[in-house]
Amino acid sequence: MVKDQRDRLNKLRILGDDCIWGEDGPDRGMEFCDRMAQNAEKMAGTMMEVIKEMAKETTDMVIKSVDAFVNKDLELARWVINRDDVVDDLFDSFRKELIQKINENVKNGEMATDMLMVAKYFERIGDHATNIAEWVIYSITGKHEDE
Repeated sequence: MVKDQRDRLNKLRILGDDCIWGEDGPDRGMEFCDRMAQNAEKMAGTMMEVIKEMAKETTDMVIKSVDAFVNKDLELARWVINRDDVVDDLFDSFRKELIQKINENVKNGEMATDMLMVAKYFERIGDHATNIAEWVIYSITGKHEDE
């Protein structure tokens, strides 16, 4: 009975995670594309690679968090939680490179602001995938990982 209630609660929480599933999700996706297209030529090769890596990591995290939920897979949920550190590290290194770009030329400020927003969106998507994975663990064990 309690486990059934946890399952229902988790389904509602996952479906209600507005950063990934919300009604503005498609608009946010288009915003990503617009910003990337506008700034791709201005970005140094390594910076673009970091954005691509963040996109890959967060996509994997979202897919695997949902797979963990559907299959009630503790190991996969824990994998997602551990990958959040990878995305956070990528964001930190990207932010540092952007600061360096601004210091090199103040005219890079507008591009850097747009790209920082894109990187932050990816970082937040990783956080939301992690939240889903944490709720998967809770739905199976009845405990949060940090308890």
